Amino acid sequence: MKIIAGGLNGNYLRDLLLGGSQSTEWVKAAVAYASGTPELIAFCQENSIPLQFWGRMDPSIPITPNILDKFLKMGVNFRCKLIWKHFHPKVIWFGEYGAYIGSANLTQSAWYKNIECGVFFSQDDLIKNGMVQQLDLIFDGIDKVSVPLTEELLTKIKSIDSLYHGKGSDLAHAEEILNDEFETKVGGKFSPQFDGLSVITKKSASEKHLSRFVEEWNETLQLIRQIADEVSSDLYRPSWVSPDVPKGVQVDQFLHAYFYSFVKTGNASRHEEFYDRNKVNPHLALKEAMKWWSGLDDDPTDEASAMYKKAPYLADILSLAKISKVTEDDFVEICINIFAFWHSSRQTANKTLGLASDVRMEQIDRAKYVARWIWKQSSGNGSNVVDVIKHVLWGGSTDDVVERLWEATYGDEWHIPQFGLSCLGELVGWAMPNKYPPRNGRTSKALKALGNDVKVYGG
Repeated sequence: MKIIAGGLNGNYLRDLLLGGSQSTEWVKAAVAYASGTPELIAFCQENSIPLQFWGRMDPSIPITPNILDKFLKMGVNFRCKLIWKHFHPKVIWFGEYGAYIGSANLTQSAWYKNIECGVFFSQDDLIKNGMVQQLDLIFDGIDKVSVPLTEELLTKIKSIDSLYHGKGSDLAHAEEILNDEFETKVGGKFSPQFDGLSVITKKSASEKHLSRFVEEWNETLQLIRQIADEVSSDLYRPSWVSPDVPKGVQVDQFLHAYFYSFVKTGNASRHEEFYDRNKVNPHLALKEAMKWWSGLDDDPTDEASAMYKKAPYLADILSLAKISKVTEDDFVEICINIFAFWHSSRQTANKTLGLASDVRMEQIDRAKYVARWIWKQSSGNGSNVVDVIKHVLWGGSTDDVVERLWEATYGDEWHIPQFGLSCLGELVGWAMPNKYPPRNGRTSKALKALGNDVKVYGG
């Protein structure tokens, strides 16, 4: 964690861009004002990093037309949405690298001239303090009151911008006309009237978040189940996949193979690009992918091992009869059999683990080290990681697993540091694959790439 105060302490926002070019997978930016040629946009373009941007919309034209025009021309990996008037954040989330929260807009003055102060949290800071989940909640809320930038909307904004600049010295009169013009031509026609956030308690916010999470998770699970029925049928099941393999395992490994064979390119995931191409006909995209899958003579990225070794092992050790007997060594073995854990263990900083910054390990050794570190952690109610897993899987009706998954991800009582939604969502799937197929970040990206409008959770 570091304070970003520009010339006051020598830490500039530009430094974050230079340091994050290799680690950042995507950027989400909620910034009220933007003008000129923002370096953040150039950074994302130069490094082929997908950017989602939310800006303010009002008669003063807070996001200048040249920037809006640029978004419409940059392609599917660069998306812009606008929020009506009551919008003033400055939050930039560099996926898998960290997040800036402060006072700086995307303007030349804010980045280099003004006195602006903010804080940059590394990815490890975000995970350790449960801030990934909070950022997810914030951006979800912002997105719900935003409207996408379109050619039609930009045309209206440009016409009002020219009106503003054409009034010369009669600024008060211009602003009066602008407000009327904007309310009529833009606000009423293109954007829902957002009157700002009313006073809301932490409890009611949490209840709304839970409701939205359960609705989205269950809807996506149903989509995965439907795909599982098709991909496990005789028509699409490859010859090397036994019909005895649970449907949930088969669909997970189909999505795994599709993602790593087509969607993942180096450090970048092209799921947004694929989504834009396939959203018109996701059924056709799925049929083509399943046809490719069914014609494979062998597994492209070690899917057979997952089906015949990892899946049976995890289903057995996570069962109600055995989960309470899991030892530290058992937990380490569980972790190295979770796909999502390999990613999260790479993102865990040495400082969190009590290691010197220059310590380097082979990935398998690092995964085991992080697993043993997690074994020593406790949730807010004093539970260890096995207690938490048991609570999620077997702490009540199996129909309520998703609610308990939310508790272990977002709630203070059941959350374990460095063991988040992707790991837990995947574990649920290995424990009961036919009722709850595995879901992690890779699953969501693969579904998105196939043209399905599913949520890809941060972290």
